[in-house]
Amino acid sequence: MKAPSRVPIQILMEAQDSVSEVSTNGPFIVTSSVDGHVRQYDIRKGQILEDSFDAVPVLSVQYNRDRRCYLATCLDSTLRLVDSTTGTLLNRYVGHENVEYQIRPAFCTAEGIIMCGS
Repeated sequence: MKAPSRVPIQILMEAQDSVSEVSTNGPFIVTSSVDGHVRQYDIRKGQILEDSFDAVPVLSVQYNRDRRCYLATCLDSTLRLVDSTTGTLLNRYVGHENVEYQIRPAFCTAEGIIMCGS
């Protein structure tokens, strides 16, 4: 954003299908993709952390307050709670349907409850 030129500084080419969301998480650029991956690009170290969801398209990523875990909204109508540093699946939430409209999940204020529409 500080560069006077419109020439890209870096091109992120790892996604094998459409990128559904791009966000930031501290020093990370975070992407979710239809190829079933969440990628966290560490712009300080030039490294990538990549979490795979067995080719299930990932529509969005929502981090909790301390950014230690995130909710991945997937096209199979499952929310996945994932440790953001290790990629470990902490929990799966089912029961809602993701048919016509994408509704992003959210952590409640105390983060003991997760909300998502259907």
